[in-house]
Amino acid sequence: MWFRIEVDHTVSKIARSLSSSASSSSHFGPSQPRMAKAETSATAAKGAGAAADREWRPAYPITFAPLFDPAQWELGKFSAYFFGFPGFFAPWNILYFALTVASHHYTTPPLEACRTFAAGWLAQLFLRNMALLWIFAGGWHALLYWPFRAQGLEKKYERRFPDPAPAVGANKWILGSQTAENVFVSCSSGVLTWTAYEAIFLRLWAVGAIPGAYFDWWEQPLWSCAQLLAIPIWREFHFYFTHRAMHWKPLYKRVHYLHHKNVNPGKTAISRALLRSLARSHARARAPDDYHVLISNARGCAGG
Repeated sequence: MWFRIEVDHTVSKIARSLSSSASSSSHFGPSQPRMAKAETSATAAKGAGAAADREWRPAYPITFAPLFDPAQWELGKFSAYFFGFPGFFAPWNILYFALTVASHHYTTPPLEACRTFAAGWLAQLFLRNMALLWIFAGGWHALLYWPFRAQGLEKKYERRFPDPAPAVGANKWILGSQTAENVFVSCSSGVLTWTAYEAIFLRLWAVGAIPGAYFDWWEQPLWSCAQLLAIPIWREFHFYFTHRAMHWKPLYKRVHYLHHKNVNPGKTAISRALLRSLARSHARARAPDDYHVLISNARGCAGG
């Protein structure tokens, strides 16, 4: 668990293994007789069966939400998508918006205090973000991994829990543990990066360095509401294109490879928040955008 997105490589391993077997079949030596076609098919079927036994597979294929599929543009489907339970708003987006309001009302320093960097309000941001990490990522970890394991291995892609680390490859983890490394990275560079990003923007707003930012919600109430409602939709595009960018070789080798060390899905993902557009916007509308990026990962990467 925690804040590092993990990808299960089991399918790709099996595919590479089968591909390797197939490609080597045309280079048999005198002491390596050619495998009969039926036997080869049986071996492939056995490998596929092993994958099915080891991995959880959804009972239905991935589909588009009605919003992105013109064939589903019907009033009834839109109504169920937006207002059903679970749906677009309830429960998670309502929770993220409520968390934003509460957090920024009670824990975010006033902009007047952010005109200059000071240890007091920077520490306040850091401790708040650390608490959110432990509550959400740690909460999902406790529920699904340790100590409760509420649903066991049901719906878990990798049919084992990540710790204790396996004997093979255990040395790639700090202290020999996937969870220990993920907690360390998330609580150090993860929270520091999150806090630095937020602090820089707060200071830029405080000194008026971001053109188009406004601070009175009722100055443009319709536009302010539209921004909030568009955040979950924007996040669909944001996640897709930023993730594609992180698989660009230079970025992958220097940054994103850490994320893919976790071949056993858990709750560990280093969250990413790219700079938002500087188009005219309510300054606090950035907060739910950031929270959606950072906090929703804790649920989305639970691996169960």
